[in-house]
Amino acid sequence: MRYTVVVFLLYIFALINNSSAEINRRAKKSTTTSAAVPTATCAASGSSASKVAIGYGAAAVGGKGGASVTVNTASALQAALLGDTPRIVYVNGPIIRAGNITVGSNKSIIGVGSSAQFNETSLSIRYGTKNVIVQNIKMAFCTGGDNDCITIKDPNTQNIWVDHCTFSGDLNANKDKYDGLIDVTRTATLITISNNHFFNHHKACLFGSGDSQTADVIIKVTVHSNFYENIGSRTPSLRFGHSHIFNNYYDTVGNCINSRDKAQALIENNVFRNIKKATDADTGFCVFTGNDLGSAVNLCPAGTFTQAPYSYSLMTTSNVGCSVPHNSGFGKI
Repeated sequence: MRYTVVVFLLYIFALINNSSAEINRRAKKSTTTSAAVPTATCAASGSSASKVAIGYGAAAVGGKGGASVTVNTASALQAALLGDTPRIVYVNGPIIRAGNITVGSNKSIIGVGSSAQFNETSLSIRYGTKNVIVQNIKMAFCTGGDNDCITIKDPNTQNIWVDHCTFSGDLNANKDKYDGLIDVTRTATLITISNNHFFNHHKACLFGSGDSQTADVIIKVTVHSNFYENIGSRTPSLRFGHSHIFNNYYDTVGNCINSRDKAQALIENNVFRNIKKATDADTGFCVFTGNDLGSAVNLCPAGTFTQAPYSYSLMTTSNVGCSVPHNSGFGKI
């Protein structure tokens, strides 16, 4: 009897051990399978907090060499941004209903952590302002100035870098209540827009003032590693100038890249999802290469802008969908 009991207990013990081993084996298999595209790999393959701009805006150093100041009110922010004296301005707190904030030359505007949230507040970079960096700011429902979140405008306004910011509006509002998220017009040039998140807005980015503004042919903008999500149009819309558009991720956009009025776009290694038209054209042109269209179509005639006049590294298209949404926007720097 005792022998039978001992054998039975040994049998039960063996079953438990075997079951535990099987559970561990499945767990390891499951971990291996789910780690095929792990968060760490995704983060590592993307854009880290950038020290310098890539592309047309590479000359922007902002307030480098100047004094640093930290502000948390609209009045203090405006005072710190006036004039041409180099200054690094850290924004530590929300800026609410401030309307239009004018930005002078040689300024860096950098949000602290996730605190710098602008609501109904716009940045105006105009009248020949040069050498401005905007990083790590969240901007929504912009109504100041030209009703853009960031207006970059006028002759000799140049060397501007907008990086790791988040922009949004309201798709339920009339499409003309708010204007652009970032608009570049009236011959402003040498600009880089990188690692930003644009979402829930009718009209994202316009480069070029109007069909009669032929002087906008000098506009040059680099647009890379941005995440456009739930946008009506203008991601971007181009007139006359040159735009280099690479490694962006587009999800649910009505009309993505629109090249018109003889604009030339070089469009490389972007990913398009839940989109009908990746490009459209109204007398504009595109060089379209290495892109993942998904179910979208490219309707832009072939252009002549085949090589950007600067050094840059292209992320492989297969990494864009993981890396760009993970790394774009404020709070990622």
